[in-house]
Amino acid sequence: MNFTFNEPVLVRNHKDEKWNLNYFERYVENDYYPFKMNDETFYRQCIPYVGNEDLCYTTLEPKTLRLSKKITHYRPKRHETYFTIYFCDYITGFGVIADEWWDNPGTDEIRLKAGHVFRTEAEAQSFCEKINKLLKERRP
Repeated sequence: MNFTFNEPVLVRNHKDEKWNLNYFERYVENDYYPFKMNDETFYRQCIPYVGNEDLCYTTLEPKTLRLSKKITHYRPKRHETYFTIYFCDYITGFGVIADEWWDNPGTDEIRLKAGHVFRTEAEAQSFCEKINKLLKERRP
C-alpha cells in the first residue's frame, strides 16, 4: 500500500496494541519499523485512516474487504477552487485550511489521495475538528 506525505493513517507495532491515529511521513530502509510518522515515531503496521475510522483505538484487525473498498473523494475540475488542509504540528493541532485552484496535477493528486480535498470550507473545518479530537484522545 502506498501512502502520501501527511496522509492520516492508523498505526501500531503488534496485533495486541490499539490502532492510533498518526500522519505518514515516509518509508524507511528498516525492515522491522518501515513506517515513519510526522512525530518522529516508527511503526510496523500502517493502514489508511480513511475507510478504517472505526478501528481507531481498538485492537480489531482490518478486513480485506474494507481495505480493498474503493474510496471516492470530491475531485474538482481544472481551475476550480477547492479547500485543502495544511498540516501544522501536534502542538498547535492539525490543519490550516486554505483555498486552492485545481491546476497542479502532481500536488493536487497527492492532496486528493491523502483525503485533503474538500468542496467547501465547512467540510474541511469539520474534518479538522474530527482529527484534532482524535489526536487529543490519542492513547499510547
